[in-house]
Amino acid sequence: CLALPVKTKKEFNNRTTRIYVIMKAWQIHSTSGSFVDNLQFNESATKPEPSQDEILVQVLSAAINPVDYKIPELGLMGRMMISLPCTPGQDYCGRVVAVGSRISESDMKVGQLVFGIIASPPKYGTLGQYVVTPLGGCTKLPDGIKVDDAASMGTTLLTAYQSIEPFVKKGDKVFINGGSGGCGIWGEILVIQSGKL
Repeated sequence: CLALPVKTKKEFNNRTTRIYVIMKAWQIHSTSGSFVDNLQFNESATKPEPSQDEILVQVLSAAINPVDYKIPELGLMGRMMISLPCTPGQDYCGRVVAVGSRISESDMKVGQLVFGIIASPPKYGTLGQYVVTPLGGCTKLPDGIKVDDAASMGTTLLTAYQSIEPFVKKGDKVFINGGSGGCGIWGEILVIQSGKL
């Protein structure tokens, strides 16, 4: 993260506190043309700040999904859905670096490894060094799960879960079209693990 000293109202040992207000991020600055043509590396992107109910996470690994590039390529609809400049990306795994004042230490603490998904389309997505998320947007990383593996779970796992859990009952026959893709693989695992077959 790049440091930019700014004056604050907080005093620490009679010195003004330094706050990091910028970060490195891949961003899009236009929705005209292709996502790849509009994606640019920015070494001084605005760093998000968590609200009282949010967590600030340093991104260690991120994943890109079709929704991350399809929305910016929607033309007029994309321009209405995205606030530019925008850092794309929804899936991540990272380390908690700050928690909002309304989040208790028993729920989440600084230093905890977490993974999750950011709501679409994000202003501060996972292709930046930091993201903010509500407590419900992430979960603690279980022991034995690799950071890169966890970063790839968010969108595909949630999509599979939402497509199967409310609709499949014990004894149902299940056909998963595209069973070798990201959502399909998670769908197969969820159906087998649920014992509904």
